[in-house]
Amino acid sequence: MENDGSGSSCNEQYASEDSKQNGKRTGHRHTPQQIQGLEAFFMECPHPDEAQRQQLCEELKLGPDQVKFWFQNKRTQCKAQEERADNLSLRGENEILENENEAMLGALISVLCPDCGGPPFGIEERKLNFQKLLLENARLKDQEKWKELFPTMVNKAKTLYVLGSELPIRENCNILRVMWEKLHILSPLVPPREFMIVRCCQEISKGVWIIADVSHNDFDFDFVNASCYKRPSGCLIQSMPNAQSKVMWIEHVEVAHKLDTHKIYRELLSGGSGYGAKRWIATLERMCERMALTSNLTLPASDWSEVIRTGEERRRVLKLGERMIMNFNEMLTMSGKVDFPQQSKCGVRVSMRMNLEAGQPPGLIVSAASSLRIPLPPVQVFDILRKLDTRQQWDVLAYGTVVTEIARIATGSSETNCLSILRVHPTQEENNNGKMIAQESDKDDMLMLQDCYMDALGGMLVYAPMDMATMDTTLSGADVKISDIPILPSGFIISSDGRRSTVEDGGTLLTLAFQILVSGKTSRSREVNERSVDRVSALISSTVQRIKGLLNCPDQF
Repeated sequence: MENDGSGSSCNEQYASEDSKQNGKRTGHRHTPQQIQGLEAFFMECPHPDEAQRQQLCEELKLGPDQVKFWFQNKRTQCKAQEERADNLSLRGENEILENENEAMLGALISVLCPDCGGPPFGIEERKLNFQKLLLENARLKDQEKWKELFPTMVNKAKTLYVLGSELPIRENCNILRVMWEKLHILSPLVPPREFMIVRCCQEISKGVWIIADVSHNDFDFDFVNASCYKRPSGCLIQSMPNAQSKVMWIEHVEVAHKLDTHKIYRELLSGGSGYGAKRWIATLERMCERMALTSNLTLPASDWSEVIRTGEERRRVLKLGERMIMNFNEMLTMSGKVDFPQQSKCGVRVSMRMNLEAGQPPGLIVSAASSLRIPLPPVQVFDILRKLDTRQQWDVLAYGTVVTEIARIATGSSETNCLSILRVHPTQEENNNGKMIAQESDKDDMLMLQDCYMDALGGMLVYAPMDMATMDTTLSGADVKISDIPILPSGFIISSDGRRSTVEDGGTLLTLAFQILVSGKTSRSREVNERSVDRVSALISSTVQRIKGLLNCPDQF
């Protein structure tokens, strides 16, 4: 259930100079229309200049001070919310560390070494320690598992408290978790939803399990978005013959999204397919198929490859593809980074961050994203972007080249769901039929890892350039963790626009998102010339135009 809402903590300003001179403060409450206009403008430009503020004054019939103070308060409010969220996360991690430290100190006090005359562990003590290890292992496996199962929906998730984990493992044992989660729709034009929830997991009868969530805001954490409230929601899982499961899902959520969501996404969200039960089920089905295929230790007949020779190499490439998609999804929120709001007026969202963590190239990385509506069905848009013979028309990494597929791994029952290794040949030659083909070359060839899928509600195509050495490291193992292999993904998110009357099968909302390493130096992002940002913005704008031309999309879209 999606309910509209209005109101803001930034909607009151002092009304007149006369009231100030008289020593009295007169409250002025903005109308819902004024708040909607201010919120929409804030999403595109949090720091308006004087001319933009004057334009807002005229459009919304507000005074200059009212507009100025509203934006000041809104920026302060957003900053405070981010700080409170960070503090909450650190508080939870600190509590876990304190508990672990206390447990280790207690163990050290009572430990005795058998070689020094102390008694050895008996059978009962070993059983108790083994059970504790099982519980601890289960707890560690649960951290970030929700996010891994729904990587295209859950941007962040954290378990703050677990109630009942100290009890012995037995049937029908209630486990309550207090969790914080941030959900997204894979576009920087749609702000994420935040929930503080209590989750109950229980086997209610033999072979039937229930996972139920409900918002709980009685904690002293006011960072949670008040416009998002989850009423009792969740799923019922029933065991079926032949190692299958039947899942029923209910999403019962109240959310006010019209004030801060870009207009091209409002119909999609109002229809419920953005965050509704259908999307959870479609994602669950796709991820279960992928997990089943990932666990296969042999080379299935549905796969083919020129470079992957063993089941272990196949598993490592699939794991790298999963991490590539997760990194791409995390980048799309573009929060907590240096933003360049002036680019938003051109329809492009640009931000910059300094990366020093393993798993991505070190240095300054510019992220850019743009969304547009296309009057074609999502499946058609997906098929065109997936074609290798036309890739050089839109992909800057493939301009003037030939792209060939040297490996394909199925990740689902549909042929559209697969992971591919692409080879980009730097030179071409013309054959007897006048077509351009790749020349054989012993060097300078570039590879791309690409992961794509398509389901009933949309799809994704994510790719990242790789050199031969990095791919060899991925395949061989070479004592390198998959999480440490540097990769910088870019790609597309394809979804229905929610307007079934546009074309026979509905139109498409297409989001492009690029990541580019602009500097390997350790200088701060503010020291980088904004020309780098302008170049990245121009790159994504030109790519949008090339894709429009490839899809024969009219200029008004």
